[in-house]
Amino acid sequence: MAGAWRHAARRSFVAVVTAMSQESARPPQRGRLHIVAGACVLGVAGLGVGRYLAERPGPPAGHPVLADFSDLSSGRLRVLD
Repeated sequence: MAGAWRHAARRSFVAVVTAMSQESARPPQRGRLHIVAGACVLGVAGLGVGRYLAERPGPPAGHPVLADFSDLSSGRLRVLD
């Protein structure tokens, strides 16, 4: 009886291994298609990130301004143009 179980288990293992090897044997065109599709997705994502970084506001740019704050009282604000 134990021999029959062992034989059935071996037969099912061989069937699973055979099925797995048949699934992995896909045509090379499909592999190339996956590579091209992945490259396209990465390219579109790269364009989106580049566009985001280009349109993002940068730090304020300008030249140093000389100002006199001696007449400004404590707790007051002054706007410089």
